[in-house]
Amino acid sequence: MRDIILEILTFEHTKYPPRMKRLYLLFAAIFLASLSRAATFTSIASSSWTTPATWSVVGVDADGIPDNNDVVNIAGGFTVNMTTAAACQTLNINLGSTLTCANYSLLIYGDFTKNGGLGSAGSIQFFAAGTVTSSTLISSNTIYFYQNYTIAAGTVLIAQSLINITSNRIINNSGSVTCNSNVQINSGATWNNLNGSSLTMSGYASTGTLNASAATNTVTYQKGYTTIVGGAQATYYNLVLNTAAAQTKTLSGALTVNNDLTINALVTLNCNNFDVTIGRNWNNNANLTCTNMATATFNGGGAQSITRASTEIMKNLVVNKAAGTLTLATPLTLNGNFTITAGTFDVSAANFLLTIKGNFTNTAGTFTGRSGTVTFAGAAAQTISGAVTPTFFDVTSSNTLGGVSVTGTIIISDILTVNTQSFGTGGAGTIILPATAATTCAKIGVVGGSLVGAGWSAQAYIDGPATGYWQFLGSPINGSTLDDWDSDARFYMSGVGGNDGNACCPVFYSVRTYDEPSGTWVNVTTTATALTAGEGFMCWMADDMSTLTAPLVFDTKGTPSFGNKSIAVTAGGVGGGYNLVSNPYGCPITYATVVAASGNLNPNFYILQENGSYVANPNGGVIAGTQGFMCLATAGGNVNFTEAAKNTAANPNIIRLADPENFVRIRLTNDVNGLGGESVVSFQPDALNTFDVREDMPFLASPYDDASLIWTSDASATKIMLNTMNTDQNSVSIPLVIKSALPGNQIISFSGIDHVTAYSCAWLEDPSNGKRIDLAQNSSYSFLAEPGEERNLILHFDKKGTCPLDEQNIAQALDGNCTVFNSNGNLKASFFFDQQTDVTISIYDVEGKEISAPKQFTVTSETVSLENPYAHGVYFVKITQGEQVVTKKIFY
Repeated sequence: MRDIILEILTFEHTKYPPRMKRLYLLFAAIFLASLSRAATFTSIASSSWTTPATWSVVGVDADGIPDNNDVVNIAGGFTVNMTTAAACQTLNINLGSTLTCANYSLLIYGDFTKNGGLGSAGSIQFFAAGTVTSSTLISSNTIYFYQNYTIAAGTVLIAQSLINITSNRIINNSGSVTCNSNVQINSGATWNNLNGSSLTMSGYASTGTLNASAATNTVTYQKGYTTIVGGAQATYYNLVLNTAAAQTKTLSGALTVNNDLTINALVTLNCNNFDVTIGRNWNNNANLTCTNMATATFNGGGAQSITRASTEIMKNLVVNKAAGTLTLATPLTLNGNFTITAGTFDVSAANFLLTIKGNFTNTAGTFTGRSGTVTFAGAAAQTISGAVTPTFFDVTSSNTLGGVSVTGTIIISDILTVNTQSFGTGGAGTIILPATAATTCAKIGVVGGSLVGAGWSAQAYIDGPATGYWQFLGSPINGSTLDDWDSDARFYMSGVGGNDGNACCPVFYSVRTYDEPSGTWVNVTTTATALTAGEGFMCWMADDMSTLTAPLVFDTKGTPSFGNKSIAVTAGGVGGGYNLVSNPYGCPITYATVVAASGNLNPNFYILQENGSYVANPNGGVIAGTQGFMCLATAGGNVNFTEAAKNTAANPNIIRLADPENFVRIRLTNDVNGLGGESVVSFQPDALNTFDVREDMPFLASPYDDASLIWTSDASATKIMLNTMNTDQNSVSIPLVIKSALPGNQIISFSGIDHVTAYSCAWLEDPSNGKRIDLAQNSSYSFLAEPGEERNLILHFDKKGTCPLDEQNIAQALDGNCTVFNSNGNLKASFFFDQQTDVTISIYDVEGKEISAPKQFTVTSETVSLENPYAHGVYFVKITQGEQVVTKKIFY
C-alpha cells in the first residue's frame, strides 16, 4: 500500500501525456479518499501491532494495520506487541490490556487514554491536538508535542531524556510530568502548569515560556541540570530545588514564586544577582547560603515564613504584603537593606535574631520585634528611617565604619547596646526610650562607641496613684534643663518660674538640692537650671499640692550620658558627708562598682521614700535610671560612674526593696499623716559594734517637717540609720529611739526578721512599760506619744536556745490581763483586771528548780514587784488564777 501511495504522489511528475495523467490522478484521488476514512481497530488476540489478525476492524482499511487516521482500542485481556514504530489517531489502552512498546516510537494524532499496561516507549510523539488521560504511569525515553495538547488531571508522564514542545504550541498540564533530563520549550511555545499539576525536570532549555503560576501546582528542578529559568520566561506557584549530589543551581532571570520556594539538601541557589519574589514560604532545607543574592521580596497576602536550620543569610529584604505576616523561623542576617512597605514582619515568639548590614526602612506596615534583638553590623554608615515608628526590643549596634543614624522615629523598649562607632539621631530623628511600668524601662547598656544627636527622649515611670510626696531624681540626659520636666503637664512644679506658678503662702518650692557643707536643702528657683547628668534633685511628685492621681511618665530630652562621669562631692560639713547625686545613665547601676571606682564612699546609700523615710541599699544595691540618691562621702573628691557599673539584668523601679539575709528593716510611721522614717540593722561576721564609717551610715533627718524620726545607736550614743553589728556575741542589745513629730500612735514594723540566720531569737523591749514583743510572732508595735516625745526601746537578738513559739509569747497576758517584765533590773508583773482578783506567782529557773516560794497577790489594775532572781539568765514565771495557769519565759 505504501508503494501505491508513493507512486500516486510521484505520478504527476512523469512523462505521460496530460490526458492519461488526469485519468490517473482521478483514480488516485478516489483511492486516497477511501484511505482517509478512519477505521476503528479493536484487539481480538494477543499478537503484534502489524499483524492484521490481531485486530477486528470496523470501517475501511486497505492493509488491516492501524495507521495515523485510525482509532485503536486494546481490549482487556489482550497484549499487543510493537515490533516497529506504530501510529494511530486515537489510542485507548483499556483496563486489563497491555501495549508493549519494546522501545519503539508511538505516534499519536489525537487523544491517548491509558488505563492498562504500557511498556516503555522509545518516543511518544503527539502530532495533532488532543488529550492524554491516564490512571497509571506512561513512560517514554522522549516525548514530543507538535501541536497544542492537554495532559489531563491524574495523568503521570515520565520522559527519561527529553520533552520537546514545538515552536508556537501550547501545552496545558493538569497531571504529573517528570523529565529526567531537559524540558525544551521552543520559541513562542508555552507550557501551562494548571491547578494541582506538577512538573519535575532535571533541566530546562527553553526560549519559550513556562507558566506555572496556577494555584497548588509545583515545579521541581532535580538532579543534573544547573539552570533555573526565571525572568519573563517563567513564573512559579511552588518551586522545589532537589539534587542527589552537591550542586549549585543558577537563576537565568528574576525569580517569582507565588507560593513556596523549597531548597532541599545539597542544593546551593545562585541567584546570579537577580531578584527573588516569594508569595508564601522560604524553606531552605539544604541549610546552605544562597550566593549572589539581590533583593528578596515577600508579597503574599497571608502568612509567610523564612525557615532554615541555621541562620539564613540574604542581601536585601523587602516586606510588601497586602495582608498577613512574614514570620522568622530562623535567625536572619541581611548583608544589605531591610524594608517594610506593607504588611507585618515578626521575629516570632522564639525572638529570632535579625542582623542588618544595610539600612532599615519602615515606610508602611508593622515591625513586630517582640523580645528579640536587632543588630546593626554594617561596614558603612547605616540609617534607620521611615514614616512608621517601629518598636525594637533590644538593639545592638556593631557598625564598624560610619555608625548608625536614626532619621525617623523609633522606640527601643528594652536595651540598647553600642559596641562600636556612633549611634544616634540625625536630622529630625527621634529615639524614644520608654517607661511603661514601675519595673519596665528601656536601658542604654554598655557603650563602647558613642551616642550622638539631641533627639533622644528617655522616660521615667513614677508609680501611682499616691499621696503627693518628695522624690529623689536625676537626669540621664545631657543638655536638658528643668524646663524639660516642667513642660510635662502632670509634673507639678512650684516656685521655679514655670507653668504651674507659685503655691503660697509662703511660696512652696517644689525642687530642691542638698548642700552638704551647711546640711541644708536649697530651693531651686528657675526652670533654666541645668539637669546635669549625675546631679541629684528632690522634687515634689504630684499633679498638684496633694495627690499623684495616676502613674506619671515623664521624659528628659537631649543626648544620653555615657562613658565615665565624675560628680564632685564634699565631706566634713554639717551634712556629715551626705551628698545628693543621681544615676547619670539611662540604665540601672550596681553601686558597689561605683564605690570601687571612687575610693571615697561609704558602701551604702539612701533613697527617699514617699513616707519621708530613707531606705538603705534597696534592690540589693542596684540604682534605677533617673534615680537620685544620698551617697556618703568619707572624703571630698568625686563620685566616679563608669560604664562597668551598668546592670542591664536588673529591673528596679525608682524605689523597690529586695534585701539579703541578716538585714532587718525597722520602719516607723504615725497614724496622723503617715510620715516617718526607717532604720536598718545588718549583721556581718567582721563588723564593729561601734560606728564604722566603712559600713555604717549616720542618721539623716527626713526632709518632711512632720515626719516621725527613728534611729539606732551604739554605746557612745551615735545616731545611726544603718547599723552593722558583729555576729560573734551570743546576744546583742541595740538601743532604738523613736521621736514623734505629731501627737498620736507611733507604729513600728519589722521586716527581714525571718531572714536573720545569725540569731535564733529576736524581741523588742519597751522599758517604759515593761512590754516585750516576740518579733517572730508580732512584726509590729505601737504606742501613743506626744509631739517631740522620745521613746527609748531596746532591740534584742539571742543565739541561745531554740526559742519555741509557745515559750516566746512574752507580750501575751493571762486572758489579756497580765504581763511580766524586767524594769531597770527589777522583775515586775502588771495586771489589768476590772475587779479584785486573787493570783499566785511562782518563779523557776530553766532546770525547773523553784527559786522563789509562791506568793499570793490580790490585784486589780496595778503593778507588783517580784523577788529578783539570784543571777541573770532565763526564768519562768508561773501565774495562777483559779484553775487557769500561765507560764511566762522571762530574760533577767
